[in-house]
Amino acid sequence: MKYIEIAKDKLSFLQEEIEKITEDVCLVEEISSKYALKFDDTFEVSFINHVCSCINRIYIGEKVEGIGDEFLDELSEKALNISREMLENVYNKVNQEVDKAEVCLLATHIELALNR
Repeated sequence: MKYIEIAKDKLSFLQEEIEKITEDVCLVEEISSKYALKFDDTFEVSFINHVCSCINRIYIGEKVEGIGDEFLDELSEKALNISREMLENVYNKVNQEVDKAEVCLLATHIELALNR
C-alpha cells in the first residue's frame, strides 16, 4: 500500500482514479518487492507516477506512440520481463494485448533500479 499512499500524497491523481487503480498498483508493488527493486525517494515517486499513468492509459485505451524496436536493445530481458509481469494483469482485465511501448517505458525505470 506504500505506492498508493505516495500516489495520494505526492501525485495529482483524482480520488476516483486512485480507487480504480489501487488493486493494480498494489500488485506492481508486490512484484517490485519480489524482485527487490530499490528506488531512492525521488526516483520512487517518478516510478509510481509512471505506473499510475500507465494503468490509467490502459483502462481508457490510450496508446503511447513513438517507441521503436531499437529502444528494446537498450533494456535487459530481466527489466522487460518484470515490466511485462507488472502490466499483464491490467491488460488481461481489459482484454487487450500487452503494449510493447508501455512495457518498454516502464522497463526503463526498472532497468535503473536493477543497476543501482
